[in-house]
Amino acid sequence: MEYRAATRHDAWHVARLLIQLYEVEAPGMLTGDLEFSALIVRRALEHNDCSALLGAYYLQTLDDRPTGIGAVATAESPRRALWYPNLPTDARRLLGVRSGRAFVRGLKKLMGALVNPIREHEAMLHSIVIDRDVRRHGIGAHLLRVLEEEAGRREKVSSVLYVLNGNPAEQFYERFGYHTIRVTDGSRWGKKAAYPSIAMRKPLLRRAPSVLARASR
Repeated sequence: MEYRAATRHDAWHVARLLIQLYEVEAPGMLTGDLEFSALIVRRALEHNDCSALLGAYYLQTLDDRPTGIGAVATAESPRRALWYPNLPTDARRLLGVRSGRAFVRGLKKLMGALVNPIREHEAMLHSIVIDRDVRRHGIGAHLLRVLEEEAGRREKVSSVLYVLNGNPAEQFYERFGYHTIRVTDGSRWGKKAAYPSIAMRKPLLRRAPSVLARASR
């Protein structure tokens, strides 16, 4: 297995894998054609500063076939919202009024749950998904180690990730040392604005006391 940073040419592979993730994490979002849904996500990836957005993704390959993705975000390079100005219009045109509305609503709720501030000493791991055709072959564990090594290379003390309630990946991350630090019910400003989510954290490496003290503030 190999991995590499994603490029603009990988946008379609990344989009299709993200749709597989949304099928699990975003109930009610994907009621229309999945290929058109992936097309909208691809356009969001390609919009504006594509290299910066896709540069956060790491593409796992097996025999040159893209099999998984994951991303690392930091306070210096925060996670970007998957959005572009014409997305609602494209969703209605490609998916129909009802399915388009569900897609837009679901994507907004995902971003509300998962685009969170990142502390200086932490790395956020996100958008981790393995192609359903090759799961249970150790690819997910390998990709997780790659992302953690990248976080360590950026001299982060810990990694944090968010799992939406009901995603069985929670048990997977627990096996690799992640523990729950916060559970949110999705309520913001008195209304349901985001999917309920679970924040999980894992320490990555030891630091000098002075750095640890600064990071813990």
